[in-house]
Parts: sequence; C-alpha cells; structure tokens
Amino acid sequence: MKGLMSMLVCLAVIMFSTLNSAAEEWKDGMVRIGTMAGMTGGFADVGQAQVMGVDDRIKYQNDELGGIAGHKIEHLWADMKTDVPTAIRLYKRWAALEPKPVEIAIGHSTAVQQLIKDFNKDKITNVTFNWNAPDIIPAGYLFWPVPGYADMVVAFGKWLKDNWDYSKKGMPTVGFLRWDHPCGVAIAEYGGKYCEQQGFFKVVADEIVPIGAVDVTSSLVKLSMQKPNFVYTMLLGSTPIAIKQADKMGILKDMQFVLRAYDTGKAYVNASGELADGLMGVMPCARLTDTDVPGIAKLLKVHKKYHGESEIQDDFSYIVGWLGADITIAASTNALKKHGFQKLTGETVKESLEELKNFDTGGITHSINFGPGTLGRRGNPYTRAIRYDYKGKQWKPITGWYQVPFLTKDGEYHE
Repeated sequence: MKGLMSMLVCLAVIMFSTLNSAAEEWKDGMVRIGTMAGMTGGFADVGQAQVMGVDDRIKYQNDELGGIAGHKIEHLWADMKTDVPTAIRLYKRWAALEPKPVEIAIGHSTAVQQLIKDFNKDKITNVTFNWNAPDIIPAGYLFWPVPGYADMVVAFGKWLKDNWDYSKKGMPTVGFLRWDHPCGVAIAEYGGKYCEQQGFFKVVADEIVPIGAVDVTSSLVKLSMQKPNFVYTMLLGSTPIAIKQADKMGILKDMQFVLRAYDTGKAYVNASGELADGLMGVMPCARLTDTDVPGIAKLLKVHKKYHGESEIQDDFSYIVGWLGADITIAASTNALKKHGFQKLTGETVKESLEELKNFDTGGITHSINFGPGTLGRRGNPYTRAIRYDYKGKQWKPITGWYQVPFLTKDGEYHE
C-alpha cells in the first residue's frame, strides 16, 4: 500500500508541475487526453501501469517536443477502481468539459462496452486498452493498436500447427480458465472456436473462475478430469494462484499453461516464482527487456527521466498505455495541421486516425495502419507466441510474427 500511495502521489506531483511549467510559452488553447483505469484494488498493477504509460508519453511530448504544435496537452487521469458506475460518471464529467478531450481510454472492457454509444454521440475517440470484436462492429470511435483477444489465441494455435506432431500425438487439447467477461468470451467462444474449425486444437474444457478468486482448486479439478495438454488463462492475479495450486495438486507437470497478454505482466509472473519457468504466452508487442528495439529504448529512457530507477510493475500494460498515447498524439498532430487548432476535436482526430498509415512505433509493434470500416479499426494484425525464461527473468519469442484474422462470434470477419 505504501508503494501504491507513493506512485499516486508521484504522478499527481509531476502532473501538477507539468500543467504549470512554462505556461507563458504555450499557445492559447490546450489539447485534452483522458485515461481512467483501476489504479487501486485487485488489478492496481495493470491500471497504474496503463495510466503511467500514457502520462509519460504525454509529458515527453510537452517537455521535449513542445506539445502539439505549441499547444500543451493536458492529461486527465483518474482511478475508476474497476467500478463501472464510477467509470461512467468520470466519462460524463470529462465529456462535458470545454474543450472536451479528443480521446479517452478506459482500462475496463465492460465499462467500454457500456459507453460505446456515448463515445460515438460525443465524438470522442478511444485508442483502447480492450480488444473485443463487438466493440468495433459497426465502426465508430474505438480503435485497436493491436489484434483482439480472440485474434491472439490464433498465434498460439499457429504455433501448435507448426510444432505439434499431430501424426504421433493426435489432436492437441486445450482447456480455458477464464472470467465470464467480454475478454473471456472473446478468447474461448471466438478464438477457441475458430482454432477448432482450423484444426489447430480441440477444446475439452471451459472453466469459469470468479474475478479476483483466491482459490481455483475446484476449477482445476474439473479441468484435470479432461486432461488438456494446454491451459489458456485469462485471470490476471488469479493466474499465479492457479499455477501454484495446480503444482500442489500434482497436475501442473501434465499441462502447459498459456497466458493471455495481460496475464504475462511482471507482477503475476514474479508471484509464480520458479513455476513461471517455461510458461507460454501470446504477445502483440515487444517487451521492456527488448532494449535493442528503438521504441522500447526510448520509452525506458523517458521512464527513467521521470521516475528514476523505479521498476515498471506491469510492462505490457505500460507499453499499451504508451502506445495508445503515441498514436493519439500523432493523429491529433495531423488533425491540427489539416484543420487548424479551432477544429481539433475528437471528430477530426477520428478522421486523422482513419487516415493513419505506416505509423512507425519504433518496433514496439508492426506499423499501424487504420482505415474506414470495422477492419480499419484494427491497426495491427500481428502477434507472436512467447515463453518465459525464469533464469534470465524475461519472456522470449518462440515464433516470428503471425498475421492473425479478425475474429467474431461467427468466425473470421469480412467486409
């Protein structure tokens, strides 16, 4: 708790000083960008990192690059406590500001889904932290910088296709450990179903685990009865609990755990201890340990400038936050150049996002290419499989970048 409070105070102090520094140098009018996430509670590591990633990118833009054509970016941020009514209240408060934010990102899938109509009505973009197919069908103001949760399952399926000996071992089997939540539905009912249709694997179990569960034993017992070769998880803090309990039950050796991207965060891997060695995961971007990647080297330098030697507790979430802000700033800059500051709104930023092509993230992801329509909302169709090296304390890619389809409940989406 002490570390959490220090982080929140640090963010607040830095943001206050940023808002008041060199004010006389800025042009009239500011550009607002908003971020809300669960910065306290069970998913604090994820929420804090998402907000910090956005905030660091914005501070860098203001301090080093003169904001957006001389206009300062104001970063609105808040702890929504993973509470949907709180997120809705915060959104409505921010949307009523003048000028209203050109973009608001929310670290909660259910809150995003309940606010989609508001984003469209208020004409506020969301380069989102959540990637569920129904959110962008039909196309509106939400944009994905990475493939969807369901799409990422295909990277694991393609790894199996390339590495599993089907002739000797037969069809590999998979069990899901997940929440009854939009992300979990996407992973199991969209991604799992598609991979079965493609002959990558057979789903033999689909266990629903309560959010924040501290005991996963009953689900593991049911899962083990089906003897899956692989267990694909979507549990965040309950993932290391499941891994430890599976080991205690003596079944961990019989099933390979495969972690959703958000479940691969440092805090969750560290909580698994030595049992993390050999875990698999899916990842649509580089990691903080990939220091030879220019975009990673840059964000690490920026983070050190503002936070010293303090560690980023959830590297994937920090990268997602940084990436969303990076894309939003680029689109806002282009919109201002095209329309002028007085017409820099969520509507013109949306138009600019649709026109964004070959946007270079410095190797953090493949280049970003948005466009009109639903397929144009997914800016990057590439992801890969990774494996954890406990001795080296890092995730390592075990595949190249797979181009994956955009999946819906009915299979691959086409326009």
